[in-house]
Amino acid sequence: MAGPLRRTTLFSAWFWLGMAAVSALGFASADLPSDLAGDRLSANHPWRLIAATSASCPFVAILGAKRPHHVAWQFIVATFWIVLAWPAWEALAFGNRGVNLDTLRSAGCWILLAMTWFNWWGTRYWLAVTLGVMGQGLLYAPFLCGSHLLGMRIQAVPISTVEVCLILWTLGAMLGCLQLRSLCWPPTSDLESYSQLWRAWRNLYGVIWGFRVLERIQETARIAHWPVDLTWSKFVPRDTQEFYDCRGIDVSMRSLLRRFLDDDCFPDRPGESPRE
Repeated sequence: MAGPLRRTTLFSAWFWLGMAAVSALGFASADLPSDLAGDRLSANHPWRLIAATSASCPFVAILGAKRPHHVAWQFIVATFWIVLAWPAWEALAFGNRGVNLDTLRSAGCWILLAMTWFNWWGTRYWLAVTLGVMGQGLLYAPFLCGSHLLGMRIQAVPISTVEVCLILWTLGAMLGCLQLRSLCWPPTSDLESYSQLWRAWRNLYGVIWGFRVLERIQETARIAHWPVDLTWSKFVPRDTQEFYDCRGIDVSMRSLLRRFLDDDCFPDRPGESPRE
């Protein structure tokens, strides 16, 4: 899967998902010996906060997943992780077994959870992302202000290795969302082909980038007087004309999506022979 991901700016999000899994494994490895010895780790152990904050890094990485700045953006993601999990790093450095978040960081975590879910609401991956956000919520719960109002009353209950397995599974579900099998589009130049291209890209990058690109294409359609409109789901013709010259759509989508995808991810241009 890493091969296809390297053709897009999603490879960085996949990398941070891997880091989140490693962090959760780190917490599991710290919890398991204590669990076997009958001395459970505290619910607000520093490794738990590190694992929770690392699970938010893939979403932050996608916020900057646009060429040519997507590589430099990863330094921002790393800085975000360090700052958000700073109380945990301090606790580990001084040998503390418990850590608490201030109100500002706690509110930021709530916002991240909400934005992560919202970004893939309305896409084919909404269920998998919902499971992933639930897994993140389990990790974040002891540190979030007001979590008891939503029934997340597990602050006093130490996390178990079973919960860690659930979190890893949900992270795996999110990782599966980023598989690029849907990027194999037929090299045809009809509206349905470009609708498939749009839906596949939109499902991967989510609502935030989706609406930005949608607005740009709709603006181009108005200026160029295209006989079609782009909606959230597909290209919709304005009349009953059976044939449309898709060269304008092709040029516009290539110009916009090449910031996210390599050229070999696109269908061939109208009039060109298919690439081998």
